[in-house]
Amino acid sequence: MSGKDVTISLAYSKNEGKLYIDLGSTSLKGITIDFSKITGGEARALLAASVAECMGSWLLHFLRRHEENLADFRIIARTSTSIVEEENVVDKITLEIHVKIAGSESDYEKYEKIIKRIIARGCLISRSLENGIKVEYIPRIEKL
Repeated sequence: MSGKDVTISLAYSKNEGKLYIDLGSTSLKGITIDFSKITGGEARALLAASVAECMGSWLLHFLRRHEENLADFRIIARTSTSIVEEENVVDKITLEIHVKIAGSESDYEKYEKIIKRIIARGCLISRSLENGIKVEYIPRIEKL
């Protein structure tokens, strides 16, 4: 999917009360949101997951080159919100990046250098959020 425009589609099933999200990807399954179980925060969770997956995949792209020393990898993402112009907005996404390295001191130093360099650059989604993403709306409303 890199270097290409990405298209996803959302479809609501009135009979099932579910929203289906087709991610248009061979590596990602679609997402189903059950409206009977919505508690709030789903959009924030999807945004945090996007940033965490983007950074995690980017880091793993480099860390897997020396996979024999990679003992554990996980990311915990948290969002915080605030009120801006009377609207609730996500104002911060925090990624806790947990990496366990097996091997020598030089192996550890190599991983530490890679991780710090990648974090400094960010990933596609984190860079896009920092620079602001323009959202364009094109409503197409039909009367039956």
